[in-house]
Parts: sequence; structure tokens; C-alpha cells
Amino acid sequence: MEVEQRNAEEGFAFRSSRFFPDVLRIRNRLARECLTEFLCSFLFLLIGIGTTVQIKAVKGVEGNFLTLNLCWGMAVFFSTMLGIGVSGGQTNPSVSLVLWSLGRLTARQVIVYIPIQVFGAFVGTATAYLDYLETLNHYDGGTRTTEGPNATLCFFVSCQAVYASKLACLFDQIVGTAILCCTMSSMLDPRNGIPKCLHPIFGGLTVLTIGLSFAQNDAYPIHAARDLGARLFLFIVYGKDVWTNGNYYWWVPVVGPLIGGYVGAWIYVAFVDLHAWSNGEEKDRQSFLQSQRTPTAWSSQTTIQKVGPLIQNSSESAWNSHTTLQSRV
Repeated sequence: MEVEQRNAEEGFAFRSSRFFPDVLRIRNRLARECLTEFLCSFLFLLIGIGTTVQIKAVKGVEGNFLTLNLCWGMAVFFSTMLGIGVSGGQTNPSVSLVLWSLGRLTARQVIVYIPIQVFGAFVGTATAYLDYLETLNHYDGGTRTTEGPNATLCFFVSCQAVYASKLACLFDQIVGTAILCCTMSSMLDPRNGIPKCLHPIFGGLTVLTIGLSFAQNDAYPIHAARDLGARLFLFIVYGKDVWTNGNYYWWVPVVGPLIGGYVGAWIYVAFVDLHAWSNGEEKDRQSFLQSQRTPTAWSSQTTIQKVGPLIQNSSESAWNSHTTLQSRV
């Protein structure tokens, strides 16, 4: 206990960290947050793409649709938990932009976070690709293609269903990311009383739910960095086909989530947060209503009980008139 307390006072979780020279330590807060965002994005893509390749390369023998979505949900959980105490483990440009619009991040943080998130996705995809290189060679004979029976591009990035138009996929991405950011906003609302340590769990469950309900059209990327970072790496492997595949579909999983994030977060603001009483407003309201209840106007406690509802209604009307006059002034 004494060792843990001393480590906490010095800012470390583990005693061994105390023995590294100061020159190795990053003191700048933004730089530390970026380092954490990179690691979170890396782990998110490493787990998610790893499970996708494992299931698709063996044609479902090692898993199915449910296990695929469970692993992506757990990828969100573990990657967010990794950075919850430093940067929040966002990994997602949509989330970062929404947090900026809600006043939770600075513009400087967002500008730096997003390229780091994309780079983390790039490295995570590259690591998963190298890990499964021999499996991919066994699947397609060592010839990488983006179309045909042995195509492997969709192991790593989202691809639209053969019957789905770009417009349908764009709308799908807006809906899916709106669900993600609406629930995220509710988690961040202190009135809902959700501890910070539970945010990764709720985030993972949200992604799992979206995957089980909105994955048919284009595999629910709901994450611009997840798809863009992976495509940037795959450009090295497949060439320009990663951009032309699906008649230049690549922009849909980038633009759709960026729009959907704002839609979901501001739906929560418009329907919930905008109409909430602040502590100060509620205190003033109760004080005003109490001042309108004058027991001397009644002859007995019994009479007060009988006409209590009338007093409340009268007081509420007086409060509404009071606040209306104040707003006009």
C-alpha cells in the first residue's frame, strides 16, 4: 500500500517507471495525449482487423457474424480503457470533432489528434496484415486483388454491398455514427451519473449494438480514421485500386461518420441537455416558490392540505410570470 501511494504521488502506476531517466519522459501534456491516442488507435485496428481476417480467410470456420461484432466491441472497450485516463481513448475523428463542438476539447487538440488517429490505424492495419501474411497467401495464392472470388481488400476496409448505392451507404454511416455519438453524449452528461471507468464498457456495447443492427449495407465503419488509415496502408499493397474500388466508394466511410457524429451529439443537446435546469436555476426556482407559500393566509393546517395543489399551481404560474419578466428585462 505504501509503495502504491508513493507511486501515485509521483504520477506513476508502476514502481519501475521511477527508475527511467527524465530525458525519456514527455512533459508536454498534448504530446502525451497524442502518444496515447496513437496507441489506442493502433490497438483498436489490430484487434478489429485481426478478427475480421481470421473469420473471412477461413470462410467462417473460426467464427461468425456474432463473434465478429463481439470482437469489434471488445476492441473499442480495450482501446478506450487504455487511454481513458490521459486522452480519453477517443481513436475516432468523429468523436474528437463532436467533443470540440460541445466544448470538451480545444481546436488545437482536435487538429493534432486526428492525424495521430489515422496514423495509429495505419500501423495497426500494417501489423495485422503482417501477422496474417501467410494466411492471406494461403487464401489467395499470394496474389492480392480487390475484386473476384479471392479478393481480400474487404478483409481490411469496409465495402458496400453489391445492391447498396453510395447514397444508401452514406445515410447508413450517418445513422450509425449518430447512434454512437448520441449515446456518448449521454455518458458524458454528469446528471446520468455514469462513472468514467464505465465509459469504455458502454462504448463497446454501443458499437456491438450498432454492428448487430446496421452492418448489412457497408459493414458499419462509423469511424473515419479506421477506414482511411487502413486504406492508406493498403495503397502500398493493392495500389490505386483501394481508391477506385466500388466506383470510388472510399469517401463514404470517411464523410458519413463525420456528419453523423454531429447529428447524434446535437440531437442529445436539442432534446435533453438544452432543457435541463442548472443547480442555480433550480435553487432560485424553489426559493421563489417557497416565498409564495404564506401560511398566515390560511386558518389551519387542514385548510392548507386541502388547497395545497391550488397553492402549487398558483406558485408555478407566478414563477413562470417572474421568469418571463426577467427575460424581457
